[in-house]
Amino acid sequence: MVSEKIRQLQQLLFASAFGFTAEFNFHDDVLEVLMAVAVLHYHDMLRLAPTSPYIKRVQHGLAQVSVTESELGSWSLTILGDLLQRKKKLGEPEEKPPAAPTSDDLVRKQTELIQQQLHLVEPSQGA
Repeated sequence: MVSEKIRQLQQLLFASAFGFTAEFNFHDDVLEVLMAVAVLHYHDMLRLAPTSPYIKRVQHGLAQVSVTESELGSWSLTILGDLLQRKKKLGEPEEKPPAAPTSDDLVRKQTELIQQQLHLVEPSQGA
């Protein structure tokens, strides 16, 4: 099962966060967030910096726990889908693209810019 393999990968990637007294260990929910971020950004980082230490470490972990990149991609989609469902459940309004400026908005902006330029030019003409 992919979820079990991902949990093993999490334990491998964050092994240095265990074995301390309770006050110094990461809490499970913190590790899950860190792992979600690592999974969500893996493919983008692979394109941007394929030789980075992050990519090398994740690839090494994938090989050790026998997780394919397609399984990691499907887990990324699962996480993303869950995040979107939670966002809808919380009732947060979806982000809307900004409205295109109207002609009046453009004329107002141009007028402001022209006035600013006139204020810059006028003092130098009197000198």
